[in-house]
Amino acid sequence: MDQHAADRRSHYRIKDEVVFQYRRIPETSCERLIERLSDDLPNAFSIKARFEALSQRMIPVLKQIEASAPAVARYLCLFDQKLELLAESLMKNELGNTLDADPVEVDISAGGIAFGTDVPLEPGTLLELRLLLLPSLVGIQAYGRVVYCKPDGGAASHRVGVCYECILEEDRDLIARHVLHRDAERLRQRRCTTD
Repeated sequence: MDQHAADRRSHYRIKDEVVFQYRRIPETSCERLIERLSDDLPNAFSIKARFEALSQRMIPVLKQIEASAPAVARYLCLFDQKLELLAESLMKNELGNTLDADPVEVDISAGGIAFGTDVPLEPGTLLELRLLLLPSLVGIQAYGRVVYCKPDGGAASHRVGVCYECILEEDRDLIARHVLHRDAERLRQRRCTTD
């Protein structure tokens, strides 16, 4: 088994609905693409993802503060909630049309994404990907390479699999957490319907 196949199998994937856009981009080095992702100031699409990533890094510090100064910890949590509301409002204002787009069903993992399309894409094609995770409205931009494109008998004529080639590690972590959270939600719902 080649390394890409091993990597793909090591990531847990689920079927999910996301607002999703992609476009072909000219061939360039991954280093340049990662620079573009990390050097750009967060825009309306990615600001919530940056906030989420920072919140995850704040958790251990907040626990220490909570142990010694609970009132300060509560204040910081409320302040964080205010920033989240601001980020969500900014995102909704800037991305009105994108947010109105119909979600599409994808197979998603921290290692890649598979989706239906009527446009065949050649394996090896480099794509810019924009994913809006629902219901959290976390926007993630990444670059990936088409691994396969095969005929599909579903709503779209082709099924395309893409392996993330250039993605910020904090965004990969956000996707992994999203996948685990959505899977846990579905398990809870199944248990509730069977009880």
